[in-house]
Amino acid sequence: MNSQSGKGGVSYLLKTENQFDLPRRMQIEFTRSIQKITDATGKEITAQQIFNEFSGEYLDLDYPFMLHGYESAQNAEGRDRTLLTARMTNSGEQMIVQGEGSGSLDAFVQGLRTALPYDLRVLDYHEHSKGTGVDATAVAYVEMAIDGKELWGCGLHTDITRASMRAIISAINRANKD
Repeated sequence: MNSQSGKGGVSYLLKTENQFDLPRRMQIEFTRSIQKITDATGKEITAQQIFNEFSGEYLDLDYPFMLHGYESAQNAEGRDRTLLTARMTNSGEQMIVQGEGSGSLDAFVQGLRTALPYDLRVLDYHEHSKGTGVDATAVAYVEMAIDGKELWGCGLHTDITRASMRAIISAINRANKD
C-alpha cells in the first residue's frame, strides 16, 4: 500500500485482513491519516501497519473518558423510554452518567450531554459482527458531531450496546486529542 492506493485499498485490507467493514465516510476520514503517513515517509505501508494505525486512532483510546459499565431499564411510568446509568472515568476520576432516551444509546448520549461540556449529536451509526457464533464480537461505528466537528468512533465488545457506547466514547476521545 502506497500513497497512491487510496481509500479503497485501505478499506479492503481492513475488511479482508481484520474484519472491519468501515462505513464509506469513515473510510474517507481514516484514509486521510494513512495518506499522511505514506506522504511523510514516501514508503509503502503494510496491512499490519494500517491495522495498528486504525487501532491507535479508534480502538485504543481510553483517555480522557473510559466506560466501565452500564445498567439500563425501561421507564416504570409506562412510557416507551429507557433509563441508563453508566459508570465511567474522566481523566481517571470516577463519574456517573445518567440519561433517559428512546433507547440505551439515546439515553447514553442524553446523559453525556448533561455531564459533559460538549454539544453532542449522533450523525450516523453502523454495526456488524466480527467472527461467528460464540466467538463473535460486535463492531459499532458511530459518527458524532462534537461541538460542530464531525468525527467517527469505533467500539468492540461482545455486547452490541456496550460496543456502541465505546464507539461514542472513541469519537469523544478523538475530539479531545486534537
